[in-house]
Amino acid sequence: MINVFDYNILTVFIVDLLATTGDVALSWTSPIYPKLYSNDTSINPIGRPITESEDSLLGSFLL
Repeated sequence: MINVFDYNILTVFIVDLLATTGDVALSWTSPIYPKLYSNDTSINPIGRPITESEDSLLGSFLL
């Protein structure tokens, strides 16, 4: 028999997981923007700096 305490732990775990995923999704652009604006192909994964339009597009994906 599953008691109420087990459901509480499961609920807390699920809410914590959802909050963490949301935080990661909303904050990933912070460290990646300097890399995407860089001319250095060793750190820029696309090989060229992004434009301001591409910057706006990336930011809009998150909302």
